[in-house]
Amino acid sequence: MKPLRTIGLAIAVALLPSTFASAQAPSEADLLRSIGTKKDGWNPIVFKPLRGQMTPAQVAKYFPGADSVPDSGVVEVPLEGKPGIARLKFKFQRDRRTMKPAYLGSAAIIFDPALTDAPGFYETLWKLCERKYGKIKRREMIDKQFITWSSPTKKVEQVKFAQVWKFPVKEGTAFHLAIEFEQGPTPGTGANPPGRKRR
Repeated sequence: MKPLRTIGLAIAVALLPSTFASAQAPSEADLLRSIGTKKDGWNPIVFKPLRGQMTPAQVAKYFPGADSVPDSGVVEVPLEGKPGIARLKFKFQRDRRTMKPAYLGSAAIIFDPALTDAPGFYETLWKLCERKYGKIKRREMIDKQFITWSSPTKKVEQVKFAQVWKFPVKEGTAFHLAIEFEQGPTPGTGANPPGRKRR
């Protein structure tokens, strides 16, 4: 007879895949409240206050913890009250004078990894983004789960492009909705810091 501990472990392992796969996807209305429509602009609604080249301290005013940036320049913070979203990820560019992460370059919504294989979630996500960002020109990228929209706007600090893609995370894989910002003069090259006028 097998020890009870072994039996219990076997049962737990057997249950994990089905529990993971049975996660209920957020409704389209839930995602819409986080991502928005074409009328809301290229920034997803959850990132509405963000602009390119914001400092970690400026981003942290809206997303506490974003100023705890490691040397890699990438920091993740939790987001509560938004169905389907696990956390947010911010990537900061280095200041060439200090070589420390200093200015916001991109941001991403990381969706709950339990939704990666949830029926209908990916289709709902990309269709909603297509309505927001425009028709997907390369339809094969839908099957590849790596879709990019390039913004027609080239104004500094606004969104340069948006992407929906599946990417490894610590829990396995998760869909991301990432945006990258247009950048002005490279920080640390003598240009004025964002928000400071030239004298």
